[in-house]
Amino acid sequence: MKSATPKVLHTLCGRSLVGHVVAASRELDPEHLVVVVGHAREQVQAHLSAVDPAVRTAVQHEQNGTGHAVPYCSGGAEPERCGRRRHGDRRLW
Repeated sequence: MKSATPKVLHTLCGRSLVGHVVAASRELDPEHLVVVVGHAREQVQAHLSAVDPAVRTAVQHEQNGTGHAVPYCSGGAEPERCGRRRHGDRRLW
């Protein structure tokens, strides 16, 4: 994607891509909702605060793929206890 805007902040149908993921995740009534941020994290964190102030963020300083992000969202728990994982930057098909 050739854009200065981070992928997860692009809009579709009036909502950011990460906003769609947060809204869909909220439908599952999670105990905690953690979004792992890396690239452009300041922008993404600010956006998440506006979209859903209860969302927690975890910083992945070194982006080595989705599998590498799982321990960040689990807060040190076993990956199986992390619950459902959603991607905010994947294709929609």
